[in-house]
Amino acid sequence: MNRVVICDANILIDYAKANKNIIGLMIKHLYRVRVPLPVWEEVNDLSDEEAAILGINIIEPSIAQIYEAANMFGGGLSDEDQKKVT
Repeated sequence: MNRVVICDANILIDYAKANKNIIGLMIKHLYRVRVPLPVWEEVNDLSDEEAAILGINIIEPSIAQIYEAANMFGGGLSDEDQKKVT
C-alpha cells in the first residue's frame, strides 16, 4: 500500500466537511496517510479520536524535516506554514 504525507491542512478540512467517511475509505483501500503535527493542528473539523478511528497517522517531524520541506522545489510549504518556520 502506498504512503501519502498530507502537507496541506486544506485537503483534510475539505474532505472532513464533505464527508469524513471518504478519508476512512481512502485509507482503507488506497493509502497509508501521515499528517505532520503542525498541519494537523490547523484541522479543526476532525478530533484526535476521529483521526485514530479513520486511520490517520499524526507524526511529529524533526526540525531538519521541516526545513527540508520548506525548501523543496522552491518552497514546499504554504505561505502560512512557511511563516511558522522562518
